[in-house]
Amino acid sequence: MSESLQLGFAALPGSVEAAVILLGDQPTLPASSLAAILGRRGERPIVAGHSGGHTAPPVLVERSHFGIVQEATGDRGLGDLLVTRADWVTVIELPPADDVDTPDDLRALEGQW
Repeated sequence: MSESLQLGFAALPGSVEAAVILLGDQPTLPASSLAAILGRRGERPIVAGHSGGHTAPPVLVERSHFGIVQEATGDRGLGDLLVTRADWVTVIELPPADDVDTPDDLRALEGQW
């Protein structure tokens, strides 16, 4: 996960002022969650969702703090780093998004749409 995150941030053009991290395996993330993250932009350089007892995407990172992405390692993304840099982070409680990791997970969601 950290390598994909780093590659994505490295590909951003210099004109990008901030980036929002979303997970491809959470197709039911409500638009209201993204709006809440964007609405809190400016208080601190990072705005992160909080759900199920832990910090989780969506996460907005201002360009001034893109360097945190280079510190990410392994399959945890920014999770642990956001905890250790709590003074940089505005945390917003969000409803949980369904995690789709298997074909069975996807089939379970099909009935909801």
